Amino acid sequence: GKRRRHGTVRAFVPAGEPVPSDVKIRCESVNLVHDRYLVEVPRVSGRGSDWLVPKAKTLESEAV
Repeated sequence: GKRRRHGTVRAFVPAGEPVPSDVKIRCESVNLVHDRYLVEVPRVSGRGSDWLVPKAKTLESEAV
């Protein structure tokens, strides 16, 4: 199944806006068509963080 990761929402990125350039994102490309959230996820190793940019709709549908 899908691995669930827990992180902290750091920013809302409206459709068409680029993600801040100082953020290293773990995905090939960021689709600018959708509103997105910038989520900081601490690494299991404890060293640094990974950044995810899920679609706003996806995150909102999973939020409880």
